[in-house]
Parts: sequence; C-alpha cells; structure tokens
Amino acid sequence: MRPKTLDHVAFWVADREPIVDFLTERVGMHVIDRQDAFTLVGSDARRGKLTLFTAEGPREQGAFKHVALRVSNLERATADLPSAELELGEGVRVQLVEAPTDVEYDLDHVALVSADPEQTAKEYTELGFNPAEPSGGHPRRGRRRVRGVPSR
Repeated sequence: MRPKTLDHVAFWVADREPIVDFLTERVGMHVIDRQDAFTLVGSDARRGKLTLFTAEGPREQGAFKHVALRVSNLERATADLPSAELELGEGVRVQLVEAPTDVEYDLDHVALVSADPEQTAKEYTELGFNPAEPSGGHPRRGRRRVRGVPSR
C-alpha cells in the first residue's frame, strides 16, 4: 500500500452537532452526508473529509493530537476565527495550515500522540507513509512524524 492522500478522518463523539455546526458555519465545510450514526463534512465530496460518528460519552481524545486542513491563505481563513488552532470539543482539534492547494480546507495531515513515537513511525513507514520533517513552531523533541500526503 502506498497512500497518496488522506480521504477522510473519523472521530467518535458523544455530541457531534456542535462540531458540525462550527465546521459548517465557520470553517468553509458543508454536510456531505448525514445519517443516524454519523455526519460526513468537508469542503468537497471528492477530497478530504471528516466523519463524526455518534458514540456513547464521555469520550477521551484518543490518538489524534490534531487534524490539519490546508488553505491557500491562512490570514483570510482565520479572519473570523480565534486562531488557526481550533478546539472543537470532545478532543477534536483542527489546525489550519497554509500551503498550495486545489481545494480549500482539504486534509493536509494528522498529528498523532504515541507512547512509543519511534516504533509508531516505523510501523507507519512500513505501511507506505513518508517521513516528514518537523514543522517550524511545533518542536517534536524525541518524536517523529509520518505524512500520508504526496508531494504535488
């Protein structure tokens, strides 16, 4: 397997509606599909999406530190937001990052929390993910990152 892009990221949350409302009202996404058990949101049905599954609460954050959404102009995208790093509740964190993109609010990367970062990075690399350099402003002392996004 050699992943080139992230299609969607799934979260299990006790109350998905406040998160859906924020993403659709303030972050340039819309509801692509809504079912009894989940809501699928994104800016484009063929690109990166977030799936919010209903689960019994209370929920813990889990392995995701954050999900990053790519925008072409970070200043414009955050003009009406408190910051580029958004805490949406129930451990769902979204970070906006500026990078060239064909579709605004496409999935850029996910940051994961791991008790053994070196082993986790090794296993993801074996699945076809590429190592990524640490980003400026987010030091990763003793940590490694893997990225499932192709160079474009």
